[in-house]
Amino acid sequence: MVYKMSDIILGSGTGVGSLPHKDAEKAVKMSINSFCRFPHWPQTPAFSDRGNMIDQAVFALENFGLVKCLPSGSYMFCEDDPDWHKNFTDFFEFYKEFMEGSGSEGLIDHYFSLPEQGFPGFYIFKEIVQKLDASKTVLKGQTAGPLTVGLALKDSSGKPSIYSEMLREILIMCIHLQIFWQFKELNEYANDTIVFVDEPSLTALGSSAYVALKKRWVKDSLERLIELLKTEDCNLGFHACGGGDWSVPFELDFKIVNFDAYNYFESLFSYRDQLKKFLDGGGILAWGIVPTDFNGNPEDLLDLLEDKIELLEEIGIDRQRLMNNILITPACGLGSSDLKTSEKVYDAVKFISNNYLTEDYGRAKNI
Repeated sequence: MVYKMSDIILGSGTGVGSLPHKDAEKAVKMSINSFCRFPHWPQTPAFSDRGNMIDQAVFALENFGLVKCLPSGSYMFCEDDPDWHKNFTDFFEFYKEFMEGSGSEGLIDHYFSLPEQGFPGFYIFKEIVQKLDASKTVLKGQTAGPLTVGLALKDSSGKPSIYSEMLREILIMCIHLQIFWQFKELNEYANDTIVFVDEPSLTALGSSAYVALKKRWVKDSLERLIELLKTEDCNLGFHACGGGDWSVPFELDFKIVNFDAYNYFESLFSYRDQLKKFLDGGGILAWGIVPTDFNGNPEDLLDLLEDKIELLEEIGIDRQRLMNNILITPACGLGSSDLKTSEKVYDAVKFISNNYLTEDYGRAKNI
């Protein structure tokens, strides 16, 4: 039998990305054992001092000589470097050849493969998932998005790079190829692969600290990524672990939107119409209903989830849409948690998702 992606993942659980393990193999096995339908490769920042989401986003730009790591551990574009123009031209020509199919695809591994010393979980995950039944598995990857990277990565004057049109363009090209590489590496071992664009900085939009930050820049950058990856048949998800302007992901063609339903549930209320349209169009809402410090009874969280679904129903969101188009996740990544707590969080996600993988909700539980 041929299963659709939605047949496999709806009602299931998955992780956001990071785990606190120093042993990447144990992190991978916890992901796969907890979420057999929709496992994710784990980022393990405790394993390496260059294994966080910003490190993951900028290493390829370092390879091209466009970015350097400062002694503080932060990153900066090198526009003042005497080799900037040459390095930028090399990067642009590489990207142009890739888009034209002129042979640079063979060099993607050289520039864009994740450094194994910083992200061993990816390679262990890739090895283990080859042994799973691909027809019944959807794989999850993740990378930081242009807003989050553009605020963290500064230009040579110390200003966030997202304020520069040229540097935003470089970020879009780089993130596009990073996602392409993840998809290429994983998708042959799965029914489908979804890569999430992680934007914890979504809360910056409209904040007093970033009054010059334009929503149009963020939305246009994300839309570009979606359209570029469509040509590779790569679907994208979106994750933000705070509140923020939810019209941005809901109005774009993300297949899944993941939000912190435990701490920031009320942030959805201002975007009722956009949420309704997103769900009516087949979008999947991934509920981060398990807090990252969870140490209680998962049945209480199941009750809490039901209460929140009822609240959305009261403001005009169709209950059946919510019940049918649902995933369960932690509220955010667990890289700064501890091992015992992370296990309890994943167990709780699994417990709640099992309640949505029943005939009561029309799930294909025999997959």
